[in-house]
Amino acid sequence: MEDDRGTHKVQVGLRKPFEGDTTITGNKLHHEYQPEVMRVVASGEWRDARTFVMTWTFVESAFRDTVECRFSGPYMRFDRSVNVNSSATEMPTLTGTRAKT
Repeated sequence: MEDDRGTHKVQVGLRKPFEGDTTITGNKLHHEYQPEVMRVVASGEWRDARTFVMTWTFVESAFRDTVECRFSGPYMRFDRSVNVNSSATEMPTLTGTRAKT
């Protein structure tokens, strides 16, 4: 993902969770905390042929995000929610298209 802070990645384990560092934050989902780097344990699985669901557990906090990616042709919908928050628990849906190569 890319935002005004730069490009962010989360490495996700398919068969077992992957623990690593990420610069992506929850910002609005995580009480507006936005540290430079966070430790995350991430896993993902295909729910069906078009839906990939990830769990991102930020180990130094109480936050566990669920990210659902739904694919349809060249389009993808990206939904992100959090297990606990004093305000919003979901981010607005992002929609993207596959880049032409």
